[in-house]
Amino acid sequence: MAFCSPTITNVTRRFSDEATTWLPDGTADHGGKVDFLWNGDAVLGVSVFLESGEFGKWCWRDVHIFKVGEWAKDLLEIAAHIKKDEGSAIRRRSEHDAIERAKSIRLR
Repeated sequence: MAFCSPTITNVTRRFSDEATTWLPDGTADHGGKVDFLWNGDAVLGVSVFLESGEFGKWCWRDVHIFKVGEWAKDLLEIAAHIKKDEGSAIRRRSEHDAIERAKSIRLR
């Protein structure tokens, strides 16, 4: 799957699902591996898991591939896009929550 950015054209990512593990408390641990490919060559690979909670997000656990090179600049740009989008999503949820709380105010 290619990352959607008009300025980043040579970085793609590959996800390998490593199934779901059920923990003793009944929660599920979803995990896998994400490899970042630069011009078709795997340059960074991380093990990931889905964080539990109402707004679960994917987090990395450890690195299994790391090749130093020019690709790092593109990956840093991708990280900046993700960070920006996360901030926007949190802001939207916060604004939605504030609107819903205001709607539920009852004046007596």
